[in-house]
Amino acid sequence: MKYAKTMPYRSQPQPYTMNITLAPLIQQQFLLTPALKLSLEVLQMPVLQLQSFLQQQLDDNPALEVTDESNGDETRLDSSLTLPAAQGQPSRQETWQHEAGWTNDHDEDEPPYDSPAPPVSLHDHLLLQLRCLTSDPERLRAVETLLEWLDRTGYLRSPLEEIARSEGWTLAVAQRALALLQQCDPSGIGARSLQECLVIQLAARHEEASLAARIVRDHFELLAQHQWKRLASRLKVDEAQVKAAADRIATLEPKPARDFTADVAVPLIPDLLIIESQGRYEVALNDEYLPRLLLNARYQHLLRNGDTDTDTKQFLREKLRQALWVLKAIQHRQATLHSLARALVMLQHEYLLHGIGSLRALTQEEVAKHLGCHPSTVSRAIAGKTIQTPHGVLPLEAFFGGGIAHPEQEDVRLSSRSIQAELQQLIDAEPPARPFSDQALMERLRSRGYPVARRTVAKYRTALKILPAHLRRRTG
Repeated sequence: MKYAKTMPYRSQPQPYTMNITLAPLIQQQFLLTPALKLSLEVLQMPVLQLQSFLQQQLDDNPALEVTDESNGDETRLDSSLTLPAAQGQPSRQETWQHEAGWTNDHDEDEPPYDSPAPPVSLHDHLLLQLRCLTSDPERLRAVETLLEWLDRTGYLRSPLEEIARSEGWTLAVAQRALALLQQCDPSGIGARSLQECLVIQLAARHEEASLAARIVRDHFELLAQHQWKRLASRLKVDEAQVKAAADRIATLEPKPARDFTADVAVPLIPDLLIIESQGRYEVALNDEYLPRLLLNARYQHLLRNGDTDTDTKQFLREKLRQALWVLKAIQHRQATLHSLARALVMLQHEYLLHGIGSLRALTQEEVAKHLGCHPSTVSRAIAGKTIQTPHGVLPLEAFFGGGIAHPEQEDVRLSSRSIQAELQQLIDAEPPARPFSDQALMERLRSRGYPVARRTVAKYRTALKILPAHLRRRTG
C-alpha cells in the first residue's frame, strides 16, 4: 500500500502592520532668537569691524540715526513708544550712546566721525604698477593671473612649470610674466625662495656685484650657518668684510608682502584701554571710531500717529524692532568688554606693575567666574581683540591659555609669553662669542623662578625664531 507523499505545513506569511501612535515628548532645546544671535555676533567684532557693521546698519535701516550730544534730548527715544512683542525682542526700549561721538564742530561736508583711510591690498598695489610697466594686454593678463599664485608672504611657491601647465601657457609666457612681476614693489615679490628674494632686493639697490650679493648668490648655506671664517677664506676677503656684508644682508626683507594681507591690511587699533592714573588703573572702551546711535524720532512719531496706514506701520515696526536689537547688542558688547577689562586689572595686577615677566596664564573658566557668565561668552569677547596696557598693546588671547605651573603658588600658571620675554632678555644679553646653550638657558630661567624643561626652552626659542647656540656664535 502506497501513501501519498505529504508536504510539510508552512504557515502563510502574515501581512506586516505598523501601529502609529501619538505620545507627548518633553525635551529642552536651546534656540537662538534673532536678537540673541545678533548679540553674539556683535560681541565677537573688533572695533573696526564693528564700525563697518554700524555703518552698514545706518545705510540699511532708516530707523537708526547718528546724533550728537547737543541735540540728544530732542532725539532721545520716546519711552511711551511700545512695539509688539516679538521673539527675542527686549521688553523695554533701550538706546546706546557712546561718549566720543562727533559734535557740531565738524563741517557739514566732513564725515560724522573719523575713519582711517582704507589700506590698499597687495593685489591692487601690484596691479597699479603692472599697468604702468606694460601696455601688452596679453602679458598683463598673464601677470595678473600669476598674482593669484602668490602666498601671503609674497612668494611664488609652486614651480613655474606647474603654473604654466595649469594655466595652459608655454613656459616662456610664464617666465616673461614672472620677470615683469619681480620688477614691482615691494622688492622681492614673486621670489621662489628666500635666496632669490634677497638677490632681487640687492639688485634693486644696484648691488649685484657687491660682496653681499656674491655671498647670497654663491654661498647661501654658509651664510645661513654663520660660517664667517669659511666665507672669508672662499671669497679671499677679511672676516670683518664678511660680517659687514652679513649685516647688510640682515637689513633686507625676508617676507616682501609683510605689510599686506591677501585682502586688506587692517590697522591695529585696541578695543580696550587700561590707563594708569595716580597709582590706580582705570579701564575704558576705545570707541573713538564708533558713531553714537539712537532710534529715529520721526519714525517713532509716525508709528504712534493714528493717520499712518497699516502697511506703513508694519514697515515701521519691523525697522524699529531691528534697530532695537542692534542697540541692545551694542550695549551687551560694551558692558561685557568693560567687565572683562576690570577683571583683567584684578587678575593681572602683577603684570601691570612689573611687565610681561609677571603675566599670568588665565583660563576662560576662571575669568567667566569673575564675570558671572558662561566661558563661551569670554571666548567670544576676547576673539580678535586687543587691549592697550602700560606695557604695550596685547591681544586679549595673550592673557589666556598655555603656560606652566608656578613653583610656589598652586593656583597660578605662568604665561608662555612671560617666559619667552625672559628668554629673549637672556639671549640679548649673552656674550656673542659664547652664546648660551639651551641647557644653560634652562638653568638661568629656573634661577629666575621659571621651572622649565630644556625641550621647553628649545620650543620657545624656535617660536621666537632664534637660532641654536652654535649658529648664534660671533667672534671678533
